[in-house]
Amino acid sequence: MPAAINLLKVTVSGWKAIDENPVEIEFEGESWLIYGGNETGKSSTFSAIRAALFERPNATGDFANNWVNNQTPNGARIELELSIDGDELTIVKTRGTARGSGNTILYEGRGGGRTQIVTGTDAVNEILEKIGARPRGGTGMREDEQPSNWGVLAWLLAPQGMDSVTPAREQGTQTIGLERAVSEQMVQVEESLKASLATQLTPTGRVAGNSTYKGAIDAMNSATDTLNEIEVRREKYIQLLQGITRTELLIEEEEGKLVEAEEAINELVGTEVDLTGMNTEIATIQGQIATKEQEIVTATANVESLKEIEVEASKLQSELDGLKDGIKDVHARKQELDAEIKSNHEQISSLTERLQKNSEENLTKQELWRAAVAETTRIELMETLEKLDDLEGKMNELLEQGPIIDDDELKNMHELVSRYDKADAMLKAFAEGMGVSVQIDGELKANWNIDGLETEVDSETAFAQEMAIQSDGFTLNLKKETKEDMDWVEERNNCVSEFENYSVMDSEGLRNKWNVERHRSKSADSLMLQIKALPSREEIEERREKLPEQNDGDDDLDVDVLKVQIETLVEEKAHLDTEIQELREATEPLEQESIAIGNELGELRAKETATDALAKSAYSRRDSEIEENGVIATREQRLKKINTEQAEIKKERQRLIVQKETEEEAAKGGIIQARRVKTQIERELIRKQADLNTQNSKAEELGGGNLQRAFVDAKIAVNATRKNKERIERVVEAEGRLLNRFTNALNDATELEIGPIKDQVQIWLAAVTQGKWTQLEMDSKLNVTRIAGPASPPIEGEKVGSGGLKQVIHGLIRLAVACKVHDDKSADNPDFPPVALVMDESQGHVDDDRVRRLVGRFNTEIEKGRVQVIALSHRRNEFQSLNARNYNVERREATDDRDV
Repeated sequence: MPAAINLLKVTVSGWKAIDENPVEIEFEGESWLIYGGNETGKSSTFSAIRAALFERPNATGDFANNWVNNQTPNGARIELELSIDGDELTIVKTRGTARGSGNTILYEGRGGGRTQIVTGTDAVNEILEKIGARPRGGTGMREDEQPSNWGVLAWLLAPQGMDSVTPAREQGTQTIGLERAVSEQMVQVEESLKASLATQLTPTGRVAGNSTYKGAIDAMNSATDTLNEIEVRREKYIQLLQGITRTELLIEEEEGKLVEAEEAINELVGTEVDLTGMNTEIATIQGQIATKEQEIVTATANVESLKEIEVEASKLQSELDGLKDGIKDVHARKQELDAEIKSNHEQISSLTERLQKNSEENLTKQELWRAAVAETTRIELMETLEKLDDLEGKMNELLEQGPIIDDDELKNMHELVSRYDKADAMLKAFAEGMGVSVQIDGELKANWNIDGLETEVDSETAFAQEMAIQSDGFTLNLKKETKEDMDWVEERNNCVSEFENYSVMDSEGLRNKWNVERHRSKSADSLMLQIKALPSREEIEERREKLPEQNDGDDDLDVDVLKVQIETLVEEKAHLDTEIQELREATEPLEQESIAIGNELGELRAKETATDALAKSAYSRRDSEIEENGVIATREQRLKKINTEQAEIKKERQRLIVQKETEEEAAKGGIIQARRVKTQIERELIRKQADLNTQNSKAEELGGGNLQRAFVDAKIAVNATRKNKERIERVVEAEGRLLNRFTNALNDATELEIGPIKDQVQIWLAAVTQGKWTQLEMDSKLNVTRIAGPASPPIEGEKVGSGGLKQVIHGLIRLAVACKVHDDKSADNPDFPPVALVMDESQGHVDDDRVRRLVGRFNTEIEKGRVQVIALSHRRNEFQSLNARNYNVERREATDDRDV
């Protein structure tokens, strides 16, 4: 049977949106509406409750990085008082600011009477075992919420937005008390099948991207593509072989043509023309051209040499001017830096002197402050001692009046008074309403005992159950037959006899004594609590002895004033340290820049000296060059004259060459033509040989003789991958069919158990929707598979409806689950407390009218004592009509407006 919890008290500080100002809510098993704006700690309070139940506070995963509020240097602390299946427990979990620092303590009981059971990881595991949950693990380590591990509490403690309903449904068969209908083995098989299918298929039935099924499909497609590619290559290879054969035949034809062309050239070789004289003349002119070319080179070199020297001199002079300007700028910048550095050093020296004085004043103030604190502590200890004396004196006064009666004895006294009053009232009621009346004629002297009490009577009396008349020599007992199970006369007489144990004569005396003793007991308890809250007398004396002796003249020291003065000095010191550090940080780069500028200045001056020397050398070389060969104009005029003479000589040479070639062409035209034919044949032969080599290379690239072997291997691979894919496909289809059979079997097995929940939700839904939706169907996981109404077409499941309808259905299902858990528990324990059910921002899509009607369902179950509803909302009016106490998170304020 699943566990159920009832919330009693929570205290949270330093957790998520909650700072060091704690949120403290005294649930005491009642329903509450917790409201406030966004980021005020509303949902953080609830997440703290879940952390107390489920989380390991020293976790190091990313999900735990933001547990501690960054404004609380002391970390987070959660203290939760609750009952689990009726047993009261206290959970304390702390989380430090350092990553992975935290601790858990589990207590039995609550308040001052609790007893520590276990701590650390053992405490975490003990809590999880008690609530029927599992530790965080697997892929969920990366998730903030992990309701799939919460057991039945996934239905009852849903996170914001109701998102945990889906994972709760995954375990619904086992977590809401349906173990009688479905065995654990069946659920394990179903989960195993789902897990196995999830590795192959997506939730929508598609092939999963990283599955072996997808891998087999990809492998088969890849093998098929490879086979198709090889077939294409085989066709290309056959075409290439045919082309190679044609090319080889063409090469043989061109080689035959080449042999014929060579034979034609040999036949045309004959008499040569005598051109000796003409060749001699051309050679002479060629020598003249060579001489002129040498003269042109010399003249050109003279012109270029002088131009280069002038360009070099001009460039060096420009660089020298730029260096001088740069030296001026750098020197000025260095002077500015040195002045700023000097000013900074003077400020640092002044601030350092003030810092020394600050430290001396601080030490003096610290001594005075410690003396003042000691005196203040001495006064506080004396006041505490006086308070302790007063409380112990009051306790002694109470004890002098007699021993303090414990709560059990007070309870017995109160019950005794109640028993007597009830018995007396019953007898009076019987006597007045249906008692026996006795009429006496004359005087009867006797002792009358009516309903156990001696009474004096006149002529008429009545009794409820029995009456005894005793006189000398006779006794008359009258007893009325009654159908009452209780003998009220005996009960009242027993109560009277018990009065003697408390030294009183009647119920009024016992009632007065009970009131007195109850007040004495409360006073004693209050005094004891106040005494325990104070340190013992020995501790006070010990702390007084440890205080330093009081110094003369320190009576007028004010701790607060000294503290303010010290804080002012500390702030001044921090300000001085900051200023000094900033000045040093600002000065350091300036000094480095000054050094760098000094180095740069030296380099510029050295470069200036070198450039000046080079410029002087260039000007000297220019003057020497002009003196030797003249200025540029003279040199360019001579170069122009030589070029003109060179052109005339070349024209004459060209005329002779043309004449010579004309005479040679006449004799050698046939040979030239034959050689041209041969050259064309050779070029064509080379081209065809290149084509043949290209075709052979392409054939080798396609695979050559290995293509057939590759084709066979590819066909084998295609067959193997197809068989592997078909095998995995058969397994997936078989698991799917088996899962459907298991799901159907589970639905059939849990139909009777799900029926009451479905019927209850159906009744509530009709009331909330004012008869629009009156019928619904559910499966074993409490999934709503169909919704219908008298005037509305049916819809297939809650997902088809609006967001508001979905939230209403989820809320009603969770309410029904909570009621079922309570009914199962209360069957063996009628006093079982209500089951906690948390609604965190759960009705954001529902209109106000439906929310009021929905809250009416919750109120009914709250009044029956079946559920404890904790509603969290940033809109207070969302659950305005909930029968619950209110807590304003922003104000940390609790109110009770239920009577209003």
